[in-house]
Amino acid sequence: MGTYSDKNHSLPFLESNDLKRASEVNRLTAQALMKECGEPFKGILYGGYICVKDGIKLIEFNARFGDPEVLNILPLLGTDFVDICLGIISGELNNNMVRFQNMATVCKYISPNGYPENKNQRGEAVEFPDVPKNARLYFGDISEDGGKFKLGGSRTAGIVGIGDTIFEAELIAQSFCENVKGPVRYRRDIGTPEIIKKRCDMLKKIRS
Repeated sequence: MGTYSDKNHSLPFLESNDLKRASEVNRLTAQALMKECGEPFKGILYGGYICVKDGIKLIEFNARFGDPEVLNILPLLGTDFVDICLGIISGELNNNMVRFQNMATVCKYISPNGYPENKNQRGEAVEFPDVPKNARLYFGDISEDGGKFKLGGSRTAGIVGIGDTIFEAELIAQSFCENVKGPVRYRRDIGTPEIIKKRCDMLKKIRS
C-alpha cells in the first residue's frame, strides 16, 4: 500500500554495508546466470531483501521492477529511460547514463474501500485533484468512461510526494490523498515520523 525512500536513496534504518551487501548479491546472481546460461542477464533484477540480526538476506528475485517501490525512484530519474534500456540491450550501459536527483519520496496507494476483501466498489466514480509539481499520480486499476474515472477492483493509483526529507514528501502525498473523492482508502501512516521511528527502534533492537 506504499513505500518511502530517503534523499540518499536508502532508508533511515539501513546502514551503508546493508546496501553494499544487497548490491553484491545482485552482482553474484548475474554472474551465476552468466555461468549457467552462457549469456549475460539483460533487464531488471529486482531483489526483495530483509534485514536480520546477522545482516541482509534475500527473500526473492523478480525480473521486473518492484511495485510500488519503482514509483519512488523513476520520478527522480534525470536521464532518459529509453537510453538506459537501449544501453542494457547493446551492453553499453554506464554510470553516466543513470543519474537520479537527491530527493526523498513517499508513495501512498489509493484503493477501493473494500480492497482486498471484496470488489464492491468496482465501477464507482473517483475524482482526483490537480497534480502539484512536487507530486506524481500513477494510475493502476482504473478505467475512464465519458471523461470520468471508474474504480476497478484492485489498487487504484499510486500517489507520490517529492521533498527534501521523507517527512516533507509524506505531507505532500498525504495532502493529495485527502483530496481524492470517492469510496477509497489509503494508509495514513506510511512515511510518517512515528512509523519510521518504530522501524529504526525495531532494527536497532534486532542488531543488538
